[in-house]
Amino acid sequence: MDAALSQVVVLLAAVLAAIGSYGLAGSRNLVRQLISAEVLFNAFLLIVILVLSKSSLAANVLGIMLVIVVSGEIIVVVALVAALYRRLGTLETEPLEEEGV
Repeated sequence: MDAALSQVVVLLAAVLAAIGSYGLAGSRNLVRQLISAEVLFNAFLLIVILVLSKSSLAANVLGIMLVIVVSGEIIVVVALVAALYRRLGTLETEPLEEEGV
């Protein structure tokens, strides 16, 4: 991968990190916060893949495992959000703060 493409990937990761951070800080809705956290993690994943693209096969396997872990994490967090919605009837974070959850 040449230097210009690496710079573009780093810039894209920085933009994604900024969007994810803004979404986490500025939203009170659990689904929006979940999406923002995933965008933030994808920025990190882009940097990891950029670093691993210059490495051995074992490093590439680690990158694939990261993607698999993220998929499992999404399933667990969405299930937790669905359970909270059933319990509280809303996806806003204010009732969670009131109950101390």
